[in-house]
Amino acid sequence: MKRLLRLPLAFVISFSSLAVVTKTYASTDASEFTVGVGGVDFDGAVLVQALPDASAIAVIKHGFGPDGSTSVRRIGADGVTAWVTTLTNAADHGFHGAVFENAALLNDNTVLVAGYDDPAGTPNGKFDAVLLAVTSSGQVSTVDSWGGTGSDFAREIEVCADGSFYVGGESWGASASPSETNAIGMADIFITRFGSDMSRQWTRA
Repeated sequence: MKRLLRLPLAFVISFSSLAVVTKTYASTDASEFTVGVGGVDFDGAVLVQALPDASAIAVIKHGFGPDGSTSVRRIGADGVTAWVTTLTNAADHGFHGAVFENAALLNDNTVLVAGYDDPAGTPNGKFDAVLLAVTSSGQVSTVDSWGGTGSDFAREIEVCADGSFYVGGESWGASASPSETNAIGMADIFITRFGSDMSRQWTRA
């Protein structure tokens, strides 16, 4: 009988404690998300790179494929947006458009952003690796887009002390490097080296 009497009491205490925690979290949550970023459609991948002044560059994917876009914005440590640049995702194959997955900071505060896209006119495959450069003032330029006859996805960036850098990724169906033959298997890794002047030097797959 004592065990049966204790069980309801324990349950009452647990639910009461949970209610207090939920109430406290909801109050904090409401005030923090009054400056959220997004629109009426799906807002997906986000990439954030901090700058030395404690501000950040955010790269955000909006929507899908050719109907979507990518916004690049600088947000200060106080939460205020300094500027926003929108890139249209013109997609030849009508699927992803452009997706960016990694970022790195150069010595001059330029942010490198790596990913993949599928617009008409880029190399040969359905998807090609793409690299953007974003200055702290909001200028966005395409550094390079490269790939083989398969699909190529840039995933990682690593910057060297001299300002040169490497981009790593994967290729599906064929090699990303024109100097190599074909991929060994269904999916393989590639590494591309860029000089400090942002010129592509080589790709090994």
